[in-house]
Amino acid sequence: MVPSSRYSLADIDQENNTSRLVLDGVTLSGAVTGTTIEAQYTLPDGASLLVLGDDIPFESGLLMLLLDERGQLLDSLEAGAPYSTGTLKIIALGDIWMDLRFFSENVYRLRVDDQGHFRRPLPPGWRYTTLLRKHRLAFRQIAP
Repeated sequence: MVPSSRYSLADIDQENNTSRLVLDGVTLSGAVTGTTIEAQYTLPDGASLLVLGDDIPFESGLLMLLLDERGQLLDSLEAGAPYSTGTLKIIALGDIWMDLRFFSENVYRLRVDDQGHFRRPLPPGWRYTTLLRKHRLAFRQIAP
C-alpha cells in the first residue's frame, strides 16, 4: 500500500454523517458514510483503499472502502459501536495489508485479496457492509 491523495470529499453533511467522494477532481455519484478521510492508499493492482471517519462525539466510526481505478466500490467494512470512541492508529503497512488499532488496544490486520472469499464473522464492533457475498477485504485480530 502506497499513501495516496487521489480522493477528497464534497457535499459534506455533518448532520447525517455523509459526503460524496471526489476522484482526481471529479465528484462521484452516491453518498458515503463519513465526513473525513483518515487515510488513503493505492494498491499494487491500481485499486484504492480509503478509510473514512466521522466527527460524532462518543460514537466514533470508521468505514473502509476498497475501490477500483474508476472509484467503483469493490468491498467495504465498517467499525463502530454505541458509546465507543476511537482513534485510528496505523501500526504497519505492507503491499496488500495494514496493521491497525481502533477503539481498543487490540491490533487488527486488514488484508486485500486478489479475489473475494466467503469470510468468517469479524471481531466485535466490525462488520461487512454487505452480507452473504464474497469479500476481498480480509480482517482479523492479531494481538490482544
